[in-house]
Amino acid sequence: MSTPEDTSVIHTSDQYVEVSPIEKINDTTWQITLAEDPITGELILPLPQELLDAQGWGEGDIMVWDYDEISGKAVLKKQE
Repeated sequence: MSTPEDTSVIHTSDQYVEVSPIEKINDTTWQITLAEDPITGELILPLPQELLDAQGWGEGDIMVWDYDEISGKAVLKKQE
């Protein structure tokens, strides 16, 4: 499968899905667009390995969503 330079490809349970570009704003902020699995309709949040490594996140971690009312952005953190 060939993809344009401004997209990425992630593997779901049984197929590959194109996702929008992932933009690193700074060392602690990333802009990521959700992708939709065309078979199940589930939303996918493609987290780059660099982000996972920098945050110390790994498979099996429980994540918590928060909303920053000042910036108007969603914040994803590892549950303590």
